[in-house]
Amino acid sequence: MEYPYAVFNASRGTSYKDRIEERYHFPDRLLKPARAALGKRIVYYEPRRADEGKGRNVYLATAHVTDIVQDTETGQPNHHFALIGQFLPFQSPVPLRRPDGAYWESRIQTPASAKGLTQNSIRGLPAQDFASIVLAGLGDLFDPSKTALHDLDETLRDPEAGELLRLPYEEQKRRIDQLLINRPVRDAMFRVNVREAYQYQCAVTGLSIRNGGGRPEVHAAHIWAVEDGGPDAVQNGIALSQTFHWMFDRGLIGIRDDYSLIVSHNKMPEGLRGLIGPREKQILLPDDPALRPDPYFLAKHRAKHCL
Repeated sequence: MEYPYAVFNASRGTSYKDRIEERYHFPDRLLKPARAALGKRIVYYEPRRADEGKGRNVYLATAHVTDIVQDTETGQPNHHFALIGQFLPFQSPVPLRRPDGAYWESRIQTPASAKGLTQNSIRGLPAQDFASIVLAGLGDLFDPSKTALHDLDETLRDPEAGELLRLPYEEQKRRIDQLLINRPVRDAMFRVNVREAYQYQCAVTGLSIRNGGGRPEVHAAHIWAVEDGGPDAVQNGIALSQTFHWMFDRGLIGIRDDYSLIVSHNKMPEGLRGLIGPREKQILLPDDPALRPDPYFLAKHRAKHCL
């Protein structure tokens, strides 16, 4: 049976040359299910056996498979890449089981069948399951009480985005594909993920400012710009105050691989230098190392601005 969506197992600490926000590495034996997923949306799943048994048994992101190509880069024979677009990490990883104990994947009926099915690194996923997992992963994005916290006012004023975010749950499930390609919705999700990773503090100044309504001042900046091909991954984001966001986007500041700050002192307004202080030696970073800026994306930013 062919399914309209798919699950891709994504494991850390393996020999595969994955960069799951851009490409998924797999051997010949998975070519048939990978081709069946071509052109479809997927969810990434991290199995328990991943990373020397430290895997979390969670669904962690959604994406779109755009192409299947032969691996000609890594020297591993009989391997391929699934090229990935529209990557969007979940606000909170979604456990294998629902809160009521049932499995999100309806094809799983028992713990034994869960063990068998989740060992399939690429597997089909019914439409209802996909929509339910994704909506669970988007967390409190739809919570009306979090509008100010998530800075969603502008998003809600966009006619299409506002309609999608206000839809009843079952209708959101039916229109999940439309929701996932809506740019204001994707920007809102990226903003939520990055701000939370940095605890609503500017990575350069360390300041966390909110207005009387609870709206954070800090922005979520893409390191490798979306228009240049950058994904909406937390590792491609950094929390910056509005002024430093403007400076970062124009290459007045950059970040080295050791997370020290590159500052164009001849272009830096005198009044801002005092705000940087010790952060020039190392910016503020997320507590979770897995959420810190990826050197790959930092290098893209430096190359673009000749830093």
